[in-house]
Amino acid sequence: LSRHVCDAVAETGGVALPFNTIAVSDNQSQGMPGMRASLISREVIADSIELMAAAHDFDALVCIVGCDKTVPAALMALARIDLPAVVLYSGPMRAGPGDTTIQDVWEAVGAEERGLIPRARLDELERTACPGPGTCAGHFTANTMAVALEALGIAVLGDGLVPAVDTEAKAEAARRAGALACGALPSARTFLGKRALLNAMTAI
Repeated sequence: LSRHVCDAVAETGGVALPFNTIAVSDNQSQGMPGMRASLISREVIADSIELMAAAHDFDALVCIVGCDKTVPAALMALARIDLPAVVLYSGPMRAGPGDTTIQDVWEAVGAEERGLIPRARLDELERTACPGPGTCAGHFTANTMAVALEALGIAVLGDGLVPAVDTEAKAEAARRAGALACGALPSARTFLGKRALLNAMTAI
């Protein structure tokens, strides 16, 4: 997605400087003290975006996000620095067979521990419930925040919930974001006022 954003920036006469931030995985840290790092990580992500934008004197930003850490962290950073910006959500994964999701895996872990399902069923769910790239399928926090982004107006309407596996459609979304960032775009706080926040709450 970053490459497609950068290509669109270059095509409009801009110069792209992609950079990464950290991102904590809840799925890998669940049930351990590492889970406590999840919400705190938002501050570190926001700080890193703000630091890069200030250090390199960016004219605009495209924030590519994909979890319930990076979405609010990007908005926090954009509210602080108030540059023109577009937020691009990386997209949800498809559900597994029978519309199974990570939620089914979590429930199956508890069920297997209580002897309600055989271990083979849990193993099968673990192999099939998350069949490809993207954020957890379902209306969980990450996808909820994707809806909020569009309701705020800081993301292109309709681009957020294009599944991550739909690479051509997602690439087009990335190119739109890159081109928009090089246009006459208002600064980020335009999309983070009371009216926009109320609109996002209503959408959720």
